[in-house]
Amino acid sequence: MFSDIDIVFRGVYVDGDVVIVEERMRATLPGGKPYENEYCFVFEVVGDRIRQVREYMDTRKGWRTVFDEGL
Repeated sequence: MFSDIDIVFRGVYVDGDVVIVEERMRATLPGGKPYENEYCFVFEVVGDRIRQVREYMDTRKGWRTVFDEGL
């Protein structure tokens, strides 16, 4: 679905077994339309393994961008 993906990490925060990663993703949608959104991932780690991942983003902005409903 996306091409020319560019991800910029804005911050990585660690507190015990929780790691939070903030990032911005820019990409190109089919047909050449640009896509940009902010993401936040919360990783719960046990030992050397990821136990759970939660992802947060502006879903409304993503929906409108992908499905051409304007902002």
